[in-house]
This record gives sequence, structure tokens and C-alpha cells, in this order.
Amino acid sequence: MRPFALSLVLVGCAAFAQPKFFRLHVQQRDAGTPIQGARLETTGRITFVSDVNGEVAFFEPGLMGRRVFFSVTHPAFEYPADGFGYRGQAFDVSEGDGGLLELVPKADAGPFTPSTDDEQTRLLAAGVPGAAQLYRLTVADDASGRGVPLVELRTARGLWVTDSQGEVAFADRPSMGHPTTFTVHSHGYTFDGGAVTLTPTGGGHQTLSLTRRNVAERLYRVTGEGLDRDATLLGLPARIRSPLLNAGVIGQDPVLSALYRGQPFFVWGDTRQPDSPLGTVASTAARALLPDAGGLPPSAGVDLHYLENDAGFAAGVAPLPGPGSVWLSGLTTVAGADGGEELWACYAKVLSPGVTAHTGLMRFDEATQRFVLQQTWDAGLPATLGGHPFTWLHEQGAYVYERGPVRVPARADALVDPSTWDVFTALTADGGVHRLADGGVEYAWRHHAPLMTPDTSQHAGLDAGESLWEQGRDFATGEPLLTHQNDSIAWNPHRQRFVRLVTQVVGKTSLLGELWFQEGDTPMGPWVWARQVLTHDDYTFYNPRQHPFFDEADGRVIYFEGTYTQTLSGATLATPRYDDNQVMYRLTLDDQRLALPVPVYVVPGGSYATKANLPPGMAPTRPVFLAWDRQVPGSIPVARTNGPCAVATLSTDAVPYTPPLFFALPPDAGNPGTVPFAACQKGSAIVYGTQRFTDCDQLTTLARVWANPLPAVLPIDEYSAPLKAWAGDDFCVQTASDDGGYVVSLSSHQSRLRGGRVERSRWTTLGTTLEGADVTWVLPQGLHQVVLEVTGSDGSTATDSVLVEVIPLPLLASPSSCGCSSGAAGLGALTLALAVLAVRARRER
Repeated sequence: MRPFALSLVLVGCAAFAQPKFFRLHVQQRDAGTPIQGARLETTGRITFVSDVNGEVAFFEPGLMGRRVFFSVTHPAFEYPADGFGYRGQAFDVSEGDGGLLELVPKADAGPFTPSTDDEQTRLLAAGVPGAAQLYRLTVADDASGRGVPLVELRTARGLWVTDSQGEVAFADRPSMGHPTTFTVHSHGYTFDGGAVTLTPTGGGHQTLSLTRRNVAERLYRVTGEGLDRDATLLGLPARIRSPLLNAGVIGQDPVLSALYRGQPFFVWGDTRQPDSPLGTVASTAARALLPDAGGLPPSAGVDLHYLENDAGFAAGVAPLPGPGSVWLSGLTTVAGADGGEELWACYAKVLSPGVTAHTGLMRFDEATQRFVLQQTWDAGLPATLGGHPFTWLHEQGAYVYERGPVRVPARADALVDPSTWDVFTALTADGGVHRLADGGVEYAWRHHAPLMTPDTSQHAGLDAGESLWEQGRDFATGEPLLTHQNDSIAWNPHRQRFVRLVTQVVGKTSLLGELWFQEGDTPMGPWVWARQVLTHDDYTFYNPRQHPFFDEADGRVIYFEGTYTQTLSGATLATPRYDDNQVMYRLTLDDQRLALPVPVYVVPGGSYATKANLPPGMAPTRPVFLAWDRQVPGSIPVARTNGPCAVATLSTDAVPYTPPLFFALPPDAGNPGTVPFAACQKGSAIVYGTQRFTDCDQLTTLARVWANPLPAVLPIDEYSAPLKAWAGDDFCVQTASDDGGYVVSLSSHQSRLRGGRVERSRWTTLGTTLEGADVTWVLPQGLHQVVLEVTGSDGSTATDSVLVEVIPLPLLASPSSCGCSSGAAGLGALTLALAVLAVRARRER
């Protein structure tokens, strides 16, 4: 096959002097005869094959004028290995200059078929094609029209890959002016027919449309060379400040991020450079600006400002003496001794894969712009820190949550003091299990406790059904998910939950290339149902990292990136420029495909509520089943058929009498994991639920919901939104007045803001608005929904609502029989929490 080189033979503006190739000649040592078929590859995985004359024409924007390493392979010849085992050579690739590679015959030479292709020699004679000779191929999303990066266009002569703008600058001389078939492939996208035949011409342009199958939308490559290479060469505006090469970085993985002193701060482990396959072994870092501080919108790109060394290359920012690499994790900000913000990370001094010399903590030093060693951990610690942390504000202060899960007070002195660390576990210090009175597993935050892993859980006698971490299920099929430990969890203000992105282990299309989305009421889950949002065809995409500082529309749109790499995949060839680099995606959480069942709880009074509608201060509890908290195509609402003045009855009418409690599937649905939600009537009493009812006068299946597989009682209230509005319990009042009017008192005093205070309360019903924590209304007979909006001292807002039903006094035998109030005794009923026979019915947030 013709080499990949011609996708590189491109120039920018024709008004400038025509660029020149760098000539590489491959020959046999001593004999001096040219060697054809030698494969040359840069550290960016860009490949060339020498022609019949042993020639390679090299021109790569961003690399010209730099020192570039070329590895060399051949079936019958080899380049002598250096002290590290690498076979290749670095050259100063100046335009018009050249270099010589000399190979020696292999003792065990493989079969080799000679070629008569002399295209590289012809290129050297013709010169680098000018701008007018480029054929522009744009690959766009058929729904959004946005260019799609990482699309492979393959012809019989080579491979071209779209850049971050979805562009290819095509200049294969033998194909120009001739019908050429392009096969089109892109992970998670489809192209109608799979291939297209085009006739490339200089100055021509063709747009190809792809259909996105992934729920997540691929936006651009974040790191590496040639991010906007083809677009720049075609004369299109670049998205970012350094569209071709930034700080000499060729490849980086994996990524960490934190918001530090008002700016996104990124850290990577392995970082490749142009002139050596070794790269940097002490981690690298960069800053960026937030969109509202002069940075790019995250949909357009990320302008990375690398911390550089004296040579202008991304500096190793975590140097430690001795051999081996330094890998960081657990990047987080905490309060220092002086109250200022400090940046910390966990480190591992890695001697070789699987061999670690020591681990501990490092702190970023502003004076040196480097991480400095603070603590080396004792190997006997029951838990260590790491992963992708986030900070959560509790009543007792802020905590950093790290992988495990482990939480630490968000202070520098606590990070270095393992006695302050909490582990969410059910294991005792001696390897036993904490049990509840009913035999269930008692999970809790515990000091100096052992982590729950598959091994420790099994050793303690826990089965899979008792583990919080082994409940993941594919929502489409019900099949269990085996997931990688490097997940990313973040609070989402739109969903009022924690969202998790996690890589599947041994997926259908790849070993580590399928990414899943989950929601949890707490950082510990429950993580049950999952939806696949990314898939890769036999390629790895791991270590996903959400960037909450890039969230848009109050969390409706989230951004994340991950490492795209050939490692641990079955791919025989690495994707040029993209391999071992970070690719950015976004998810729109209002996408109906991401509507997953969430926990439903029993609240005081016996009714049902999802997390947003639980009363403040509720004790730790477990869900009774799972259902949707929003309308989804094919779902039905479950709501009261009456107001608070009657014994609650539920139905699934299309137009419910009260706001829906949750949304479920029709009774005849057969979705995986669902169970009947039924009404058992015995005499005048009705009991609802998913249990196995017996001795019912009438048993009616109202809907189907999802079974709760989790054994754990979780502290849901600790992880409600920082600002929680609470209008009180729904209630019933009776009036003996002729006009049916009744004075109703409402209070918002149970509303709260962690770390602040509620400063404003606004109440609205019947088109009237009142302000104040305590208000009174004269309401006529009927059912009324009163909406409360509170504003916190930080400017945030939240809403809640309460149902108030006013009925004539003669219709009820006595107030005590239904939790109603009458006359003056009813004044202030809500604030006194009278009549908690209420269905918690809430307006959707």
C-alpha cells in the first residue's frame, strides 16, 4: 500500500514561498543500495514507507525546523537498537535538507514483496503542493452540521484522518483528477453506504455527512500535534492559539484536572515529544482560562498554557530523585495553613509497569511551579487517596472525595493525617461485616476502616448482591456491567444528583473503549442502571474526566475527555496524531436516552418521593424501587387521584389530579429488571408497593417499576442540593365559612443553604405572589398548589411546592380522621406539620 505520507504534503497560503520537503534516504549499510518498503514512524504515529529508490518526502506543519525522531521497521532489514531498545534516529528536519538512515540485514528476515512505486521520488522533484492543489474534504454531523474529528478516510493508496474541525486537506497526486473510492469510518458514527467515490481536484470541496450513534458528541482533540492542522492548511480560521504544536507536546495521557485559583489546571502523566520516544517521565501540566475570564467556550476548544522548561518543551512538574516515572492522581485543591488555596496530588514512583517504589502526596509550589514531596505513605495504610476527586460541603465543613470512596476534610493538614480520613464501608477493622438488625449490610463513613474491594468483600463473606459497587446494569438489556476503577463522579446541579462516567471492561466492541453514564443520589451511588454513551471499534478510551468548571446551562450540558490509545486494544495500527491523546466530548443531559430510573423512597405518611422531594433532615434510608423522575416517551405518570383531604389513592391517568410522584412503565411492559407496582385493596384500605401481596380483595397492577437490588441504607439528606427549598407537608383544611375562604399560614424556615443562609422567600399561587419566610393567604375551597422560591446568600435559587386542599366542614366526620384542621385550630397547620397524610407532590425542578 502507498505510504501515509501524502496526507502530510500540504501547505498553507500560496502567497508565501513554497515550502520544501525534508528528504530521508534509506539504504543498506556498507552496500549503499536503496531500501524500499522501510516503514518510518514519528512519535506522533505518522508513518511513511520508502519508495523503490529508498526515498521519503517529509513535510509536516508544526514539526519543520524541529528535531524529529523516526523509528524504523522492515521485514528484511533493521536499524540497530540503542541502549533503551529503540530502533530509529532523530534528525533536525529543516526544509530543503535531508538525512540518511542505514539499515543492516536481519538474520531472520521475513518475506518481503518489492514494489515499483516511486511516488516519494516524484514528490521530491515536484515540491510541496501549493494551497490551490489541495482538495478539501469536510466530514460533518448530519444533525448539527458540526465537523466531526477522528474520521478515517481510506483509499487504496493510504489513510487520512480528519482534524479537530472535521477537515482533511487531500493532496494525493496520483488520485487527483481520477475517480477515487474513500471508505469512511468513525467510532460511534455511521456513513450511509460505508464508502463514496469522488474525483479530487485542486481547490475542490466535498462535504460528507455522518450520523451519530453515540449519545456523547465528539468535539475535538485536546492535546498533541496538528490539532487544527488540515483546517489551517486550507486557510480556515484556527480554533485555538497553537493549532499545530504547543510546547512541543506530541502525546499525553492520562488527564487530571482541578479548578485552582480561578483557573482550570491540567496534569498529564506520560508526555511524548518530537525528538525522542522516551518523552517526559515526571508528569506535565498546563493552565487555561475559563470562558467568562477570556477563555474559549468549551465547545470550541481549550487553549492550554503549558508549564515549560528552558527548552520550550512541557516541563516535568513532579521531579523526584532516582530512576522511574512519577505519575500523579487525585489532583485537588484544599485550604492551606494560612487559609489560602493549595493544589495537592497523590503520586506514585513507578519503576516499571506493575512495580512501584513508593507513593504519597505532593504539593504544588507557586515559587518553583513544580510539585514538591510532602509525604510518603506507609504501606500498611488501610486506604490511600487518588482518582478524580471532588469537594462536597457538609454541615460540618468541606470534604474532598477520592477514589474508594474515601473522604478527607478539605485541608492540607488533614490530607497528610490518615486518622482524619473516612472510608465508606461495611467492613470492620478485623475484616468482618457491620450488620443491621434485619440482617442487612450497614454501610457508613468510618475512620481508619478498610476499603471494600472485590477481594476484601469476598473474604468478609459478602456476596455480590450485598455490594454497593457491583450493581451496574445495562439499561437496554439488563446485563451486568464490569467497570474500570478510573471513573469520574461530579455533582450535577441540573439533575440534582451525582453523575458518573465509567469505562466498561471487556465491552462488545473493545476491551476498554466503551463509556457509560450513570446517576446516583449520593457519591456512593446507588449506581445501578447505566446507558452507553461512547463506543470504540477495537480501540481504547479510558480514564474519563468530567470538567464541572465547563458545565453549561446549569449542568444541562457537561464536558468530559479521556485517553484515546491503541494500548490494550486489538488495533494493529495506531491512529496518527490522535493516539495517546485526549479527546473532548459533551453530553446533553436532557437527551431522553439519558433518562434512567432513579431511587424512589417512602416518606412519612406512607407516600412516595424521589430525592428532590424528600423532607429535609430525613434519616438515612434505602429506596423501595426505582422509576423515572421525569416524563419519558412510553412512560406513564403515577399520581394521586385525590387531594390531601382523602385517604391517598394512586392511579396512572393521563391527566393526574395532582403532580406525578414518579413515572413508570405500563403494566404490560416487559423491560429488563422491572417488577409490578400494584395496589392491594382489603376492605376500604389500599396498600401500594412492589412486595408480594397476599389476601387481597382486589390486586391491581398499576405500572411496572425497577427493582431495587441494593442492600444499603444511604445518607441521602447529606447529599441533597446545597440550597434546598422546603414549603412544608401537603395538608387539608376545613372551613365552615359561607364563602369557603380559609386563612392558611405557610413557612419556609426549614429551607436551608449549607455554608450560607436563605435570604429571600417568594410564594406564588392563584396568580398572586407574597414575599417573606412566613406568609398567610385566604384560599377558597378547592385544591391549591403553592410554589415557593428561595434565594440563598450565594445568589442561588431553588423551588418547592405544597398542596393545600380546602373543603367545607360538613363533608368530614372529624379533623382527626383525615389529618385535617378546622377553624382557628387550623391556622398555622403547615408550620406545625399537621396532617402529614400527604403525598409529596412536587413541581419538577
